[in-house]
Amino acid sequence: RDVPISLGAMPSLMSGVIAPAMQAWRQEFADAPISIVEKSHAELVVALEYGQIDVAIGRAETATAARGITQIPLFRDGFDIVARSGHPLARSGSVSLHDLGRYPWIFSSFPRANGPLLEQLFSDAGLEVPPAKTESSCMTFLLATVRHSDTLAILPRHAVADAIDDGAIRTLSFASPFFSREVAAHHLDTLAQDAHRRHIVLRLVHHVAQAGLRAMLPLAAPSRWRRG
Repeated sequence: RDVPISLGAMPSLMSGVIAPAMQAWRQEFADAPISIVEKSHAELVVALEYGQIDVAIGRAETATAARGITQIPLFRDGFDIVARSGHPLARSGSVSLHDLGRYPWIFSSFPRANGPLLEQLFSDAGLEVPPAKTESSCMTFLLATVRHSDTLAILPRHAVADAIDDGAIRTLSFASPFFSREVAAHHLDTLAQDAHRRHIVLRLVHHVAQAGLRAMLPLAAPSRWRRG
């Protein structure tokens, strides 16, 4: 029996990138067993080094080559400030840092990657940083909190596309050069020793890259990956 392929990814990538990538991959490998896990980027690298996963989808970094890890750049991930559709700021043509500082925030604690973005924005402007009222590692909880309160969040565009389609969440008109990150696939160099397994993994990486690029299209015209 085939040993399952194992893919690990950051929680923010699961619904908007990994799920559609898996559907496309299944068109090629209908019977191949696979295991999907979510972890922070640091945990993904450790799991990769210990052979617990075959490929990790996380942040691009420069320190992995010396650890016997191959990195494949995939796409640039964009962030948006989001609020419920009825939020007072959702009616504004544009918002300022002063506006943003008047409301509570929820940040991802997995590994709280978006909290420092806000802190840097306010610090560079010489303003007091809004306190992180709530942190959570659960993307479902993050979105539900934004939907049902005046709480604001900085979240990846692909993670909020469905909620925006549903009309429950809106992006606020606020742009910053800090609101992006490079996403990459990471695998051990030893993967090359098994040509068949390497082929399956690299096809999966290809579909993740394609799903990520589609997810970065304007939210007004999101990719419809669901079938049926």
